[in-house]
Amino acid sequence: MRKTITFSVLYLIVFLTIPSTTKADWNWHKRTYLINCKRDQACGFSIGNKGYLCGGSDTNNLTLNDLWEYNATNDSWTQKADLIGGKRRSAFAFAINGLGYVGGGIADSNTTGTLYGDFYAYDPITNSWTPKANYSSTGNNVYRAAATACNGKGYLIGGRNSWSSNSSISEYDPITNSWSLKAPFPGLPTSSGGRDGGAAFSVFNKVYFGTGRDDSFFERDFWEFDPSTNTWTRKKDFPGSGRFCGVGFNINNLGFIGLGTDGGFLKDFYYYDASNDQWNFANNFDGAGRRNAAAFVIGDSAYVTTGKSAGGTKQDLYVMYYENINPTSLNQIATKNKINISPNYLNTSESEIIFSGLEQVNPNQITIYDINGGLISTAILAPGIEKMIIRLEIAGIYFVSLNGSYVGTITKI
Repeated sequence: MRKTITFSVLYLIVFLTIPSTTKADWNWHKRTYLINCKRDQACGFSIGNKGYLCGGSDTNNLTLNDLWEYNATNDSWTQKADLIGGKRRSAFAFAINGLGYVGGGIADSNTTGTLYGDFYAYDPITNSWTPKANYSSTGNNVYRAAATACNGKGYLIGGRNSWSSNSSISEYDPITNSWSLKAPFPGLPTSSGGRDGGAAFSVFNKVYFGTGRDDSFFERDFWEFDPSTNTWTRKKDFPGSGRFCGVGFNINNLGFIGLGTDGGFLKDFYYYDASNDQWNFANNFDGAGRRNAAAFVIGDSAYVTTGKSAGGTKQDLYVMYYENINPTSLNQIATKNKINISPNYLNTSESEIIFSGLEQVNPNQITIYDINGGLISTAILAPGIEKMIIRLEIAGIYFVSLNGSYVGTITKI
């Protein structure tokens, strides 16, 4: 018996032309996860071709101080020496010149618990930790601070103490083993300037910081800090919703921010091109939307793991890298999968896109996004469905994915 499913897309979107910088081919792939190690609020860093996951809070809200090393070459995890100085969650981390640095955080699940002002360096060659100068010498002990390395130094931005968000930025010099205060984060005119749960990365010897929560709101403003002049400059706002407890990282001088919470659990990612102050949609994370995930970058690939989703604490691991697919036709990719999609360009009098041959590959999900990465509609398909008809009534450009993998675009004029 022939089975067909039909649905319509009636959301209003603005007709746009895809800019040449749009990257629809940053894709996620699942990797081996940490067995029996569900956690959130862990921190991550990378040294060479290895990634590291440290601390966090487990499913019973007990804090941790274990350290795990991920080998991307053979997709495996190995436990390393525990972080000295105490168990903690919401610590900060970065890596400089072959050493990983971890500090700060909070000792337990209580927001008024012990806040750490200590700071440690991890040497992967000796598998050992060494105490370094306390970052608290420049201000309050904090948790949920953003951190990144830039031009051989480490930067700690914002965070929260027991009663308020912090606006300070501290610079760590590994040569002198010392911390120094820099110009405070200015924040928005309507706030105190304090910010916690923001995301940071560095590009072209400058530090970029944005999102997070100020006095009581999830924000989406975005800023550049120039260490050479000790000044802040506001840049184009992050294009997603205001959020905090997302992740930030740099791949090949493109800065990425994604995940986090705006009251729900988010999975969208965007990338920033500092050369022209432009944001672009990258993709939607293949795993569950989440906050308090950990991330690290190895080579040209970013890894995201753990965190808290609507379904609970996570232990999965995903890698994202650029795949140069750029199909000239939506049907070129679909044909390889034995699916026929016709047409992929609609004039003003046309509205129907027909997906046929679905029984050949049994996709369980077909998803449509707008050009900004906003979710338009998702069809969950029962086994045996042979055809699906999508009606696009509003002009625009749409991304199509099958089972979470991008396959091309549909244009409606």
